[in-house]
Amino acid sequence: MLEILDAFNEGREDVKVLESGSCFRVLEWNQNSKVVRQLSCALVSEDVQLRCPLLWCGGAITFTDYATKGTKTYRGTGLVATEYTDGHIWLEEPSKWKGGIALPSHRLLGHSKIALKSFGEGAQEMDALLDSLGLRNTPEGSYIAFKSPVSRDIAVTVVVDSDNTLVCKPKQLVCWSANLSIVPIEGSNGEWVHVSGNGKVVLAVAP
Repeated sequence: MLEILDAFNEGREDVKVLESGSCFRVLEWNQNSKVVRQLSCALVSEDVQLRCPLLWCGGAITFTDYATKGTKTYRGTGLVATEYTDGHIWLEEPSKWKGGIALPSHRLLGHSKIALKSFGEGAQEMDALLDSLGLRNTPEGSYIAFKSPVSRDIAVTVVVDSDNTLVCKPKQLVCWSANLSIVPIEGSNGEWVHVSGNGKVVLAVAP
């Protein structure tokens, strides 16, 4: 395993781990009053697929480039660090969501080995209406990383059930339970959607 002697040492005040799950860590760097975030992946004889640009990687790692999809699959043992972003990065475990998790497909940054395997078993579904990606029946312990328009502390989570539905704008949807029904409201020209079923929705509603 590649040993990192500097940037990821504990005790540094300019970098902290915001979230972690499976092989993923979301890092936040604060240098010269500028805050940026980064997705890192610590691989131990496993695979990870990423859709975000590589900054550097080290160790016994090989990768396959899927240029047409903008994705790379990294294999082996070592560390993969992606380019910095001023946006927000979330990690979620799809198996913890009722019916799986869905999100706009352009926000997906990567997924771990076991999530990658489940893609070949019909777990990946596309919704053309919202340009969304649904992950169902993923094993416990698999994680996905994705971009969010807001930080977790200002996101709003709404529980939808048979007695309570939701009306919102498609652009406000961060992620949602994959078994929910989301349909455009007639006469709104796609500006508003109606969400029904049983599950939860995470919204970006901050100004």
